Amino acid sequence: MKIDFQDLVRKTFLAPNKAAATVLAIRRSVANEVLWMAVILAAVLNALVVSVNMQLFPPSPEAAEALPPAFLSPGLLAIFVVGGLVISVFVLLWAGRVLGGRADLGDMLAVMTWIELVQVGLQVSLTILALVLPGVSQLAGLVASVWMLFILVAFIDNAHGFGSPMRAVGVMILSFFLLLIGLMFFLLLIGATAEGGI
Repeated sequence: MKIDFQDLVRKTFLAPNKAAATVLAIRRSVANEVLWMAVILAAVLNALVVSVNMQLFPPSPEAAEALPPAFLSPGLLAIFVVGGLVISVFVLLWAGRVLGGRADLGDMLAVMTWIELVQVGLQVSLTILALVLPGVSQLAGLVASVWMLFILVAFIDNAHGFGSPMRAVGVMILSFFLLLIGLMFFLLLIGATAEGGI
């Protein structure tokens, strides 16, 4: 299947439902093993771009102290981003199934991989813009963040076959709470382990 990536990127921003349908059609001819490698590649590229941004625009000493240690090491950041993306894939898949969605693992892998790759391209563009027009880049970054949420809703909607953006929003909200509960449980587990070791 011949893929016009330039057209696909354009559709992602201007007609996300059509772009999602194209990504899901491409997914049918790609094995899950390839999609897993694409997920890891997308996450590593994302971590690389963030690391470059940290070098080009270093945070203040106070802000740097507040950052998680992963942000200070490209390798740790890559692991952190890969882990977060993989967890997101499974949580969005499960939350969608709870709300009546019919996406399978390959569908969600394809959707999240493409979203991640688009975000990488967007971050590179914003970095270049920040070097030329710093003030404009901040506003552009805010607009891009909001638009990417709109795109994510469209892709989740198509992946699960809802035909209802509001149900896709419901998936995102449910996923957020599931991730929050999981994080709280993880922190409690770490605390209990630390107390047990004292």
